[in-house]
Amino acid sequence: MKIVDRAGKPTVVTRNFPSIEGLAWRPRGDELLFSASDNKEYVVRAVSLSGRLLVAVTGAGNLTAQDVSRSGQLLLTRDDTP
Repeated sequence: MKIVDRAGKPTVVTRNFPSIEGLAWRPRGDELLFSASDNKEYVVRAVSLSGRLLVAVTGAGNLTAQDVSRSGQLLLTRDDTP
């Protein structure tokens, strides 16, 4: 995954995942939340601008990051596919 700054300079912040869904910036603008799958289920991950990657939320089923409120609350959906 790449993040492009306002000057148009791209920075690679994480490896490629087979599939990515949903993107949401944390209110401070220093971390990006996204849902990615390594195998069958999507989990919500967070990556900092420096490339620090971590699993932010896991749960039953496929979770997709939809939005983050100003107070930091995360809006998720659980997507069930047949």
